[in-house]
Amino acid sequence: MRKPLLLSILIFLVISISGLRWYYHSQELDKENFIAHTQRKLDKEFKAVEKDRQALVEYFVQSKALDFQSLNQLNSTYPFYLFKNYGLVYWSDEHYTPLIRKYRKEGWHFVKDDAGQFLELNSKSKNSDIILVTVIPLFEYYDVNNEYIQSSFNTEILPSSGIQLHQTEQEESFALKDLEGKPIFHISFAEDFENYLPNFHYLIITLESILVVLLLYLLWQFASNRKGFWSKIAVFIIGIASIWGLMEYFDFPFHSTDLELFDPKYFASSDFNPSLGNLIINSILFFLIGFFSIRRLNDFLSNEKRLLPNWLCLLLNLGAYLVTLGIYYFIYLIYIHSNWGLDSTQSIEFNFLEILSYTVVLLFGYLVFEVFRLVHHLNNQFKTNFIEFLGFQITAFGLFSLMAFSFGVVIFWMAGIVFLVNIIVYLTNLGGALESLKFLSFIYLFILIIGISAISASSVYELEKQKETSQRSVLADRIMNGNDVLAEYMLVQLDQSLQKDAYIKRQFLMPLTPYKTIVDKIEQYYLNDYFEKYEKSVRIFDAEGNPIFPSSTLPMSSSYPIQQMNERNKRGDINLYLVSYNEGNQLLRKYIYVYEIKHYDFVFAKIVLEFKPKKIRPDNVFPELLVKNRYVSSLIDIPYDYALYNNDTLSYSVGNLNFPNVVNHEITKDKTLLNIQEEQNINFSVVINNNEKLIFSKKDVFWYRFFSNISFFFVISFVLVFVISVYQFFKLYWKTRSIGLSAKIQLYFSLAFLIPLLSVSISTIGFVNATFLKDIVTEYEESTNRVAGQLTPLLMKYENGLVDKTTLNNELATITKIINTDINLYDLNGQLSATSQPQVFDKNLLSNRINPQAYASIYQSGQKMITLEEKIGSLNYQSAYVGIRSYNSGELLAILGSPFFKSNKEYDLLLTDLLNNVFNIFVASFIIFIFLAYAATKILTTPLNLLKQKLSQVNLSAENKPISWQVDDEIGLLIKEYNQMLLKLERSRQALSKTEKESAWREMAQQVAHEIKNPLTPMKLSLQHLEMKIQRADSPMPEASEKIHSILSQIENLSDIATSFSAFAKMPIPENERVCISDTLKKVVDFFQAENAEIKLDLPDEDLYVLADPKIMERTFNNMLINAIQSGDGSQAITIKIKIELLEGKIRISITDNGLGIPEDNYNKVFLPNFTTKSNGSGIGLAVAKRGIEHAGGDIWFETEVNKGTTFFIELKRLD
Repeated sequence: MRKPLLLSILIFLVISISGLRWYYHSQELDKENFIAHTQRKLDKEFKAVEKDRQALVEYFVQSKALDFQSLNQLNSTYPFYLFKNYGLVYWSDEHYTPLIRKYRKEGWHFVKDDAGQFLELNSKSKNSDIILVTVIPLFEYYDVNNEYIQSSFNTEILPSSGIQLHQTEQEESFALKDLEGKPIFHISFAEDFENYLPNFHYLIITLESILVVLLLYLLWQFASNRKGFWSKIAVFIIGIASIWGLMEYFDFPFHSTDLELFDPKYFASSDFNPSLGNLIINSILFFLIGFFSIRRLNDFLSNEKRLLPNWLCLLLNLGAYLVTLGIYYFIYLIYIHSNWGLDSTQSIEFNFLEILSYTVVLLFGYLVFEVFRLVHHLNNQFKTNFIEFLGFQITAFGLFSLMAFSFGVVIFWMAGIVFLVNIIVYLTNLGGALESLKFLSFIYLFILIIGISAISASSVYELEKQKETSQRSVLADRIMNGNDVLAEYMLVQLDQSLQKDAYIKRQFLMPLTPYKTIVDKIEQYYLNDYFEKYEKSVRIFDAEGNPIFPSSTLPMSSSYPIQQMNERNKRGDINLYLVSYNEGNQLLRKYIYVYEIKHYDFVFAKIVLEFKPKKIRPDNVFPELLVKNRYVSSLIDIPYDYALYNNDTLSYSVGNLNFPNVVNHEITKDKTLLNIQEEQNINFSVVINNNEKLIFSKKDVFWYRFFSNISFFFVISFVLVFVISVYQFFKLYWKTRSIGLSAKIQLYFSLAFLIPLLSVSISTIGFVNATFLKDIVTEYEESTNRVAGQLTPLLMKYENGLVDKTTLNNELATITKIINTDINLYDLNGQLSATSQPQVFDKNLLSNRINPQAYASIYQSGQKMITLEEKIGSLNYQSAYVGIRSYNSGELLAILGSPFFKSNKEYDLLLTDLLNNVFNIFVASFIIFIFLAYAATKILTTPLNLLKQKLSQVNLSAENKPISWQVDDEIGLLIKEYNQMLLKLERSRQALSKTEKESAWREMAQQVAHEIKNPLTPMKLSLQHLEMKIQRADSPMPEASEKIHSILSQIENLSDIATSFSAFAKMPIPENERVCISDTLKKVVDFFQAENAEIKLDLPDEDLYVLADPKIMERTFNNMLINAIQSGDGSQAITIKIKIELLEGKIRISITDNGLGIPEDNYNKVFLPNFTTKSNGSGIGLAVAKRGIEHAGGDIWFETEVNKGTTFFIELKRLD
């Protein structure tokens, strides 16, 4: 039933996927359908804008004031702008500002400008001159392209590529209309246009994934049912290869290039792994082959009852070493063919692709875990002696090292870890620990997770070291040579172009040379995007080197000393120089290009272009945005201290390390590239180029990095294993309803350990994170306040006309360099008046308007400062705004804004170190906890095991010894109960023995009564008949008659004994009821008062009641008084004392006589049936009494002294 259902689902999936693919292909080139779908999306946005417009109209009906604070509260779908008398009076967004055109009619308009392509809705008020403009972005254009901002279409409405937008109708274009049906703009299609349908795309991929999983499941079942180990493996591998081939042939996943995971720009290693997605798919298929093989091999070897041959044992142990290469090779591919790594000490911020990479590492780690488990289980099952096992490990270690030697030193690390894990598991006999859930299972899991984490950490560290080696080589080349080959080539091309540019030469021959126009042409026309990674400046000097433009520039001899502009620094045949300059404690290099304006041979002007590498501070926002390729590194980003030696003489050093005090001459004379020497916990790397030697130094943090990565891999593995363990725990519990006590203790200990540790860790991280972020904001707010204080006197002069705008801009640039942050200055209308980064506004990343919330808070509400979250593209940052007020009047002069990152590099490093330390503490605590838990489990389970052992030895037929426990704790209480149980068991054993004897006496009594009574009756009749004949005889025979009479008397005595035995055997089970014991005693005593004995009765005044059988109690007292009366030898009168004592909840009755007492030899026989010391007694009276009293829950015993008397005690529970 199950198989047909799966086949039906398979057929359904194939048909569904085929149909959906056909539909998708039919739609992706259907332009009319695309236009209709786009029109529907546009109509939806138009309706949303109309709804926002109506809300704004209602606002103006209620309040006609243009209040920024109130208008900011309106939640509009798209930014809107208010113009009054064609002047902007309100804006809801600072990224873009539309231009108002007087001739433009109301309604929707298509607008194209330098910022992109937009739809603008113009609405005019009826009773005022206010114009509302709402903007829907269609295409946003940026002059830069990096990881944060890219020119792109609005994908909420339009596709990401394949189309072009036009204001007027073009050939083969389609019109998009407003809600009234009027065309607004037109769309034409490129040749590569595809109508991307994301919902259908994801649905197809989901169904395809389900189909592949189902195929893999069916293949697993089919291969598992084959006969023979090798046939199963062969079928499965062939099946996997076939599925992989079908996936490739049918383009699985469908349109994979549209997915980020399958984008080759992130990862590409070969045709087999053209993307990270393909690598993950191949890794999963490889994992399934390995996992299936392990399971089948486990089944095959588990059925083997004989010992495995040595060669197979060696091969299996070698497999435990070889399987670790899967982890290393995957990490190797990530490091070689992607731009990210897996070192947790570098950063804890992971993107989606990095998380997937870690997931695949875990997948290979689980495969290693399964191989370890199989090998350890077999080593435990077919146990060899330690010498032979050690031989297998050493041989496997050597073979693995030889086979994988090409991978490097890391192989020995990995082999050593596997060797150590195998030895520990063998010596601790943990090979079969996972066969049942117990405490040792946790120990075994811990050892394997630590081993796998150490293997992963070793791989990461080795590849990080190789990456750093390559990085140092590149950095060394840049530092020692300092030249940018491509930039130099482009500057040569620039020189040739300027030589041919007649326009620039003519401008210098004019009476009034437009210098600004010349500079703008050079920057915009001749300097392409490549130079965006440099800070560029263009200056113009006259023939003598005096500044012309900008006028505030220092003379050329001061700006560019002759020592720099020499042949040694000259690059090539043109006037291009690569010169060094100091930036703090760092020595950097910049390009200086000089172009001479000549008329014939006469030089009458010089244009100087200067190129400095951009300083990209991790907390500066704008430079981060302006770099067109974020991955272009700067010398300022080098994570090393370094020193350059020339002919063994220190030329300069960068960083905090004092190289002359640390580095000896042997290092500088070493001729080995990148030779590492460790001294004072510092790693030194030497790069030698002719007479120059560059020494890198970095703090030696090998053990920290190694153990931090172990901890990180351990934590993520632990989370996975913990989830699986909890699932297995509940699965086993649901199945068996029983879990071992040790496993429960370990589980509860784990929860008691993990929950507080996680709580403290999360609280600590949260507190440090909040505190640090708050400190960053506070620091920048204070910095912005200081800048505002410095600018206040200057702005007061500027307002009074004492300084011009150029002076203001220069002062702003000076302050920016000092505080190393960006500054924007806005006037009281929210208009940008000065900035340290004009390119941000020139390139349309921001408009020249202030954030409306900042404007409302400072200008209208009078706040001193506000810090706001802002965003450009995908870059999130904060900006601190402060109002600058006049010292004299207190009036607001301007608003100062300073953008900054709240998560700068320092914060990232702090958070990374914090998390790594938390992971390290977690793992260290976990190791300590494992040993403490083991000790605690031993301590807790030792008495339980002892109790278990004692319980297994309990025997009713032998004496059971109690357990001695000195501590009065819970275990002591348990043992006390055990000891009490033994006492009760002993009493029960004795009672059982007595019951068995009593039962035997009953049976014997019944038999004796039967055997005696049967002959007595005929004997008695015969003797009576004989007696009658003798009496009637003629001659009397008195002697004979006397003897016959004596025999008849003995027969009568025997008959009474037989009757007593019969009565004992037939005595019914006592029927207890409420009995007044006082009345019963009085009744019995009154009956015996006539006997030859003195009976003294001592009773309480009140009536006393017990729960007992009244007949048995009366018979018991009768028998005991008879025995007391007959206890003497006739030489003296018998005195009997009967007394009732009241105890706590009980009644004690004592019957004392002054008879001969009971000999010691008869102590244990008194209550036995058929025991008597009298010639005519039956010996069952006390036996019956004991049975009746014990049945009533009481007790009977005696105390005696020979020749002095005996006291019998009866103790019964008293009834209220």
